[in-house]
Amino acid sequence: KDPVPPRRSGMNRFVWDGRHGHGIQIEIDPPEDEDAAANPGPVVPPGRYTVRVELGEHAAEVGFEIAADPRSRYTPEQLAGQYQLALRLWGMLSDLYDGVNRSRRARYELSEGEPDLQLRQELEAIESDLVADGGGKRSIHVHRAALDTRLVSLRQLVETAPPNRPTVELADQVQAQLKQVLGRLSDVDERAQQARARQD
Repeated sequence: KDPVPPRRSGMNRFVWDGRHGHGIQIEIDPPEDEDAAANPGPVVPPGRYTVRVELGEHAAEVGFEIAADPRSRYTPEQLAGQYQLALRLWGMLSDLYDGVNRSRRARYELSEGEPDLQLRQELEAIESDLVADGGGKRSIHVHRAALDTRLVSLRQLVETAPPNRPTVELADQVQAQLKQVLGRLSDVDERAQQARARQD
């Protein structure tokens, strides 16, 4: 979801923060702290960019450059690696939040009766693997920490400096765990749909 510039008549001013737009966010029972699951896009790397403005049939383009920080000690290759991993983590967090929305949607559509109790419990267990409830250990290195906590921490780490090998390996590990949890979600969601179909 990209930011939208103002569209008032007359002169308008829009300041781009140098980031991609927001990714998928938690829409069902979102956290009270909007920043907690804002999922902002990563900062784009130095390079040439184009801004395009359209008004009816008229359009205008102008190029501009984001210069590299002259104080930076990192090579263009390191910065490119940092950006690629930041994009990947952003996509993973979007997949995670989409999974939370799917799980909660499925859970709320189930009945409160005994036949659906096990499915509800399985969905709740999946959610506890995906998102933190405010308690527990908050470390990217703790295997049982909620995946959103680990992903957000990884993103913050990658934004500060190009990743080293342990950071990439940790990202691979979290991605594999996320894939496994989302696979469980797909299985439970399918069974929940079958249960609803039988009730209808």
